[in-house]
Amino acid sequence: MGSLNLLEQLYKASTLDLVRRFSAKKLQEDRYLLPPDKLPWVSAIDLGSEYAIVSGTGTLCIRSVEVVPKELSSPVEIGLGFLIPRSDREYVCVGAIVTGRSKIVKCRTRIFSVPFDLWDFPKVVEVPSVIVVGPEICSSQGPFSVRVDLECVSLLAPDIVPRLSSVKVRHLFVITDLVSIVGKVKIRVDLNSVCYM
Repeated sequence: MGSLNLLEQLYKASTLDLVRRFSAKKLQEDRYLLPPDKLPWVSAIDLGSEYAIVSGTGTLCIRSVEVVPKELSSPVEIGLGFLIPRSDREYVCVGAIVTGRSKIVKCRTRIFSVPFDLWDFPKVVEVPSVIVVGPEICSSQGPFSVRVDLECVSLLAPDIVPRLSSVKVRHLFVITDLVSIVGKVKIRVDLNSVCYM
């Protein structure tokens, strides 16, 4: 998940590279805002075609997702889900939060921004906040489902609910809060397990 190569390129990028290579949007005061799919600690897994988040038969679900290795250390959290923009600087990712802890929370939110272990992040680069909304899942469970839980979204991000029926997505987004796990943790997704529940 993620890309250390992309992270290295980001640290070396000129302002022109930020616009051309990273699709950054220039802000005031010579700062550049990266889109979430260009962040080195994010992976966008192509599902093969577009899917409505909400259909007549339920909400979008991927029945078989697996974290490798299964045992994550307890401070690691990984957000998985489908991205919906609130603004240029904030996105809601409806799905699940995978953690190494065994305590499971039915519904929670988690804000992902610059990972905790990037002490010297380039000052000209700004990143959007990605707020993951959904149930907590323990990584050691083996293959698990990532789905849009309407109860969690209604409770924790009610402003997103009216938009769900009109949004279509093509990617499952995976985001972490620690670049130290980039390249070491893999996400396996069975593309044949996309369904509605």
